[in-house]
Order: sequence, then C-alpha cells, then structure tokens
Amino acid sequence: MAIESRTFRYFVVLAEELHFGRAAARLNIVQPALSAQIKALEDNLGTLLFVRTKRHVELTAAGQSFLVEARRAVAQIEHAEEVGRQAALGHSGVLRIGFVGSAPFGTRMPWIISRFRQAYPEVELSLEELSVKAQIKRLMDHSLDAGFARLPLPSHPAGLKIIQRIDESILVAVPAHHRFAHKTNLDPVDLAGETFVTTAAHESAGWMATLGHIFTDGGGIVPNVIQTSPHLATVVSLVNTGLGISLVPNSLHNLNFEGVRYIPLSRGRYKSEVALIMREETPLPVISNFLSIVEQYPTSQNSIHLK
Repeated sequence: MAIESRTFRYFVVLAEELHFGRAAARLNIVQPALSAQIKALEDNLGTLLFVRTKRHVELTAAGQSFLVEARRAVAQIEHAEEVGRQAALGHSGVLRIGFVGSAPFGTRMPWIISRFRQAYPEVELSLEELSVKAQIKRLMDHSLDAGFARLPLPSHPAGLKIIQRIDESILVAVPAHHRFAHKTNLDPVDLAGETFVTTAAHESAGWMATLGHIFTDGGGIVPNVIQTSPHLATVVSLVNTGLGISLVPNSLHNLNFEGVRYIPLSRGRYKSEVALIMREETPLPVISNFLSIVEQYPTSQNSIHLK
C-alpha cells in the first residue's frame, strides 16, 4: 500500500521529538491519531520503527534507516508543493515570446524583458524570432504566449487581440558617402531612381504595406532593388557596404554603423506600428505577470533622437 505524504511527516516529527505528546502538539493533531498513523505505517512496512515504553520512545535500526529516506521524501514533497504554489502565482514556469527581427533594436522589448527577468527570475523565458504569420499560427495553437509584431497583421483570427501599439517613424538609411548623407529630411519623391536594399516579406506584411504606401506617395516609385534580406539588421549592414539605400524603422538607428547615415522621412510623418499580440482568453498567471510589466513601459522611451 502506498504511503501518504502526511505519514512521512508524522514519522519524521516523531523521530525528532521521540515523544508522542510533543510530536502530536507540533503536528497539531491528537496523540491517538498520531499513534494510529505510526502503527499503520509499521504494519505497512512489516517492521517496527519505534521501541515504545511508558517512559521512553526510541528508533529501531529499521527506523533509523527509514528516517534517512523519509526526510528526503518530506523535502521533495515540500519542494513540489512550493513549485506548485509559485506556478499558481505565476512566479515560475515557462513564458514563450515571439518577435520580429527588428523588435529587439527598439527600447520597448529589451525594457520589458529585462524588468520581467528581474521581477520573476524563476520563470524560464523562451524567446524566438518569428515572422508575424508564424507568430499568429503559434499563438492560435497555444505554442506561443505573446509576440511583438509589426502592423497591420496579414490576418486577424477570432480570439487574437492587439495591445500597446507603439509608433515608429521611418528613416532613410544611406551610405555615408551618398549624396543624401548630409540631408536633414527627405520626402518619398526624392527616392525615385535610387538603388535599394530592402527586406523580404519575412519581417512582416505590415512593414511591406508601409513601404508600398511610401512608394505610392512618391509618385508610384518602382524601387530598383539590388539586394534583399529576411532581416532588417542585415539590410542596414548592406547599406553600410555602400550597396544602396533603404527605408528602416527608427529603432534600427541603434545599429550605429560608421558608414550609415539615418535621415527622417517627411519629418516623421510616416509610421510603422509595433504591437504586442496575444490570445483573448483569460491569461495564465505567468502571462498576467508579464502583462503587468508591459503596462509599466513608459511609451516616451520609444522615441529616438538622431544625432
């Protein structure tokens, strides 16, 4: 017959006290109940664990051996109980976060992740770079808890919500030797005839839609794209080689390449929205704790001032 967890505790306390009255008081139970539990334990094991007299209680050799394992069992049970309590409070477990490749270059995602780790060090953070389409799929099949994505979304299935939208202005990244390098502002029409390095649709349909809108405003520019990359950070590194110019969100300004200059487009009129996307269902405690950190983010930190 399996031994109940409380029986291990009863045995350990009695072994420490070697007195049924004191042990019962410590366990907050009546003495007859303790005596019955120890007798049942001995019957279950088929051996005496204590030698009892009217004035004396001591462990048998079997009891001494059993005490070593009983203490381990009690410690493991207490650990399991604590793990369960911490998980119920959202203080442990796993939090799975997706993000588009440009998100870590802004201020928001690093700020949130850093403070969440400080507040909940026992939570395992699983961070994965994913396209917006992949984030949506993973959110809906419950293999992802939240994602940082660029808007608009390619689809918006029922049960998905968008929270904390942050606007990023659009910059023109140009090689340091380019004729635009010393400009303080550019407009879409200025970009006609330029050679572009740009991202593929991997980053997000929302980013590609933003670029399409800018090129339309430039008079229907059909960009001369010499090179594409799945990642905006790689795009900027290619601009650094002098390969061409590119449109980038202002968070990429943090990529401080010596050979790249960043110029505001239409004095910041064009924007790209980055948002957190999640399921609408009632969140687990660990996700609720993450949201509490998200809500603390000072949105004023998102602005970037060009030098």
